[in-house]
Amino acid sequence: MDDPLESGTLPGSQVNLLQELADSLGGDGGDDAGCAKLALTSPSSEYEIFCQHWRAAEVSRMRRRASQASWQRGLLWLRQLQGSCRDAAEELNQLLAGLTELEQQHQEVGKKSATLRRLCEAGLSRQDQLGSFADGISQRLEVLGSAAEIARVLDRGDELLAAPAELASLLDRLEESAAYTESRYDFSEAKSCLNQFDHLRTRACIMLRANLQRGLERAESQVQELLWELSEESSVDTQIFYTAFQVAAPSFRPLMAILRQRMGSHVQYAATLEELEAFMASLRIRLVGDVVAAHLTSLLEDPHVAAQSQLAKVVRQTGSYMLDTASRELRCFEAFFEVRHPQDALKRLLEHLGGLFYETTKVAVLEAQSSSAVLEMVEVIRTDLLEPYQQQVATLEPALTAVLRLLCDAQQRLGVLARKELALGLEGGSSVVDPRDLDYPAALFQAVGSGLRPGRLPALDRSLSVLATTYHVLEASAFEALAREAVSCCVASLQRVARHLAQRSLQSHWASHLLRLLDAQLFLIRHLLVLREQIAAFEYDTLAAGGGSSSSSSRSSGASGPFLSAFSQISSSQLRRSQAMRNSFIESELESSCEAVVIELAALLCRPLALHRAKAPSGQGWREAAEAFLEAVRSGVPIVAAHFRAYLSDASGGAPNVLFQPLRERLLAAWAALLSENRFEGQSEVMGESEFGDLVDRLFEDTLSSSLAQIVETVTSLPRGDFPANGL
Repeated sequence: MDDPLESGTLPGSQVNLLQELADSLGGDGGDDAGCAKLALTSPSSEYEIFCQHWRAAEVSRMRRRASQASWQRGLLWLRQLQGSCRDAAEELNQLLAGLTELEQQHQEVGKKSATLRRLCEAGLSRQDQLGSFADGISQRLEVLGSAAEIARVLDRGDELLAAPAELASLLDRLEESAAYTESRYDFSEAKSCLNQFDHLRTRACIMLRANLQRGLERAESQVQELLWELSEESSVDTQIFYTAFQVAAPSFRPLMAILRQRMGSHVQYAATLEELEAFMASLRIRLVGDVVAAHLTSLLEDPHVAAQSQLAKVVRQTGSYMLDTASRELRCFEAFFEVRHPQDALKRLLEHLGGLFYETTKVAVLEAQSSSAVLEMVEVIRTDLLEPYQQQVATLEPALTAVLRLLCDAQQRLGVLARKELALGLEGGSSVVDPRDLDYPAALFQAVGSGLRPGRLPALDRSLSVLATTYHVLEASAFEALAREAVSCCVASLQRVARHLAQRSLQSHWASHLLRLLDAQLFLIRHLLVLREQIAAFEYDTLAAGGGSSSSSSRSSGASGPFLSAFSQISSSQLRRSQAMRNSFIESELESSCEAVVIELAALLCRPLALHRAKAPSGQGWREAAEAFLEAVRSGVPIVAAHFRAYLSDASGGAPNVLFQPLRERLLAAWAALLSENRFEGQSEVMGESEFGDLVDRLFEDTLSSSLAQIVETVTSLPRGDFPANGL
């Protein structure tokens, strides 16, 4: 067969394949297709294309063969994995079957264990029932036989009392037997057994009561014998009243502790203990009451302390003696009995001692006439009698109550004396007020150093001194009442003095009315400012009820402040309202005084305008009225400014400016009204509103910035009249 390559011709199938290949490579027909057809006619090109196609087919076949081999290897691995999983599943199924069998066996064992447990519990319950029944029988037998045994032990008497532990055990057995008998009311002998137990309890209490009473009476006899032996002595040692009791106490306290521990188990123990405490208190009152009363009376009747100046010393001595005696009595009582709350017998004993002290010293306090002596006494009661015992308030409360009652009486007496001093200092009579003290404004310039003297009314200083003295002494509500009364009296007295200054006789001077107005009203404003400043210092905070004598805490805290607060029931809100009332009263008086002086000054300075309106309602002659008004302003404003500075510069730094502003506004309003009424009649010939305001400001500021010497000369050079002959 001839080689197609050599012959240059190809079979039709090959030509078709090459044609398809050329079409796929050449894209669309046209010129390119024509070129491809021409190229196929070349034998070498056709052969190369065929070889390339054959090589590509071979490469593709080899790749498919390699891919098939790889897929077969993966399939083999998956078949191996499937076999391993099948083996593992078989093993797991076998294991699950074993676990199921084990669970069934476990359930069977649990059922057998539960059955065995129920059988055991039933056996134990039966055993417990039998044991309880046996115990009940034995307990009944023991209860029925305990009364006789307890009675045999009580027959030992003093021997049993000498062994408190055995007595306590015996009483415990008695109470247990009685409680059991009460709980088993179905016993045929329950009532008779309870009667036996009550009898035994009563017998034990009588034995304890008789034993302690004999011991206390024996100790009292020893004290009386010692006092009889020392009756000729001028004084005896206080310890004599307590030694015999302190020696006897250790043998009786354990017995009283037995009663104390059983107060809750039966009322008879509590009644016996309270009866013994009352017997002890009565015995001590009988033994020391007369002695304490006699000693307190002797201290008050001592001629060396009879003067008012020694009143504080007397109170210190009597109070210290009473509190020391109360402390000794408390320790003596505690040696026998345990202190509890409430404890009526101890309270009665301490109240008796406190009552002796209070009744003895009350008269001297209420009859005191010196406020300094009462003030000193109040300080002594606080510092020497209350503060040292502030840690013992809970135990010495009845005795300290008497001290507090005396403190309240002293505070009330101090309030009465303070009101008397206020009345004497503020009544303003000629016998009290020195005429030189009313010589204003000369009193402002009495030299002290190089500056202005405060220039206060001495009566006001005395009143403020009284308040300052009583501020830390009186209880809050009492001081607030005194402060309100003092403020009211001070304001009334200042107003009376101001009216007195306003009644000076007039001299022939154009500024006489102005000077009288300035002296009276500025005196009042000056002293109201001083009063406001000083009264503001007497404030109480919202937590303390004032003066260290009261507080918002309760009495039970144990401190002296909380204990004292029981005698002060005024709340912080009431204190704030009271303080606000007295402060607002001063503010209202000050405001009304300032408003009055501004209105009256404006009326005096604007008098030419008022006369013009009254004489010429039609507006004629307004230029003359304007000139007269300007002249009054030029002459009057410097005088007003000088007096403002003289009276008010040291009372409050900005007071002159504050008081001048409303006066300036009224003057400007009057000038503006004059200009508006006559604005078409030559208004350009007079100064405008702004120019008038600048004039007033300049006159005021120039005078206010002058030296002190110039102010003094300006104020004192003006003539003033004399006071009325009838005085204040």
